[in-house]
Amino acid sequence: MRNRLLLFPLCFLLILASSELHAQKYDSTEKKLIDSLLPDYDLQQIDSLGHSFIAIQYPAAFRGGLKGWTAYLEKNLNRDLGAKYIKVRKGDTLVKQTVILTFTVQPSGLVSDVAAEPSAKGAELHPKIAAEAIRVVAEGPRWEPAQQETFEIVNGKLPMQEILARKKRGFKKVLYRHKQSITFVVSVEK
Repeated sequence: MRNRLLLFPLCFLLILASSELHAQKYDSTEKKLIDSLLPDYDLQQIDSLGHSFIAIQYPAAFRGGLKGWTAYLEKNLNRDLGAKYIKVRKGDTLVKQTVILTFTVQPSGLVSDVAAEPSAKGAELHPKIAAEAIRVVAEGPRWEPAQQETFEIVNGKLPMQEILARKKRGFKKVLYRHKQSITFVVSVEK
């Protein structure tokens, strides 16, 4: 019998809002212009004290994208821990344990506050597996930080000139909470 460990990173982003949120508040021309000028953005409408604002955010991202993140995890996670600590019941050929992590990407791109969420009822999660996932994320390279700007909507119109001017200068780098699951899979060959 030989044990193999496979790693499957699943990415879940905590997104402030979808780009389709509140689209009816602006005319379709403005919406299409924003979509073409600001790819991969998140949009949130904020109403405060009789004023309307729009927050445009780019989520934090691992340099190299999902492919780079997967390669980093595969290279740096200790595969032997899965085979050592994940129990394989008699007759099973495939066993999984998923660690769900939350962490903050700082405006500098550094990762902090890495923590494993408690496992769901009945789900078995070995503490050594959780610790390994935390270690790899905490020791990882810098991320591209999240960026965000807030603009006031005046007379139902987006301030397109101001949005474009700030986009050229770059939006403010902000804290970003990220949620990431890493699944350890042990495959037993008979």
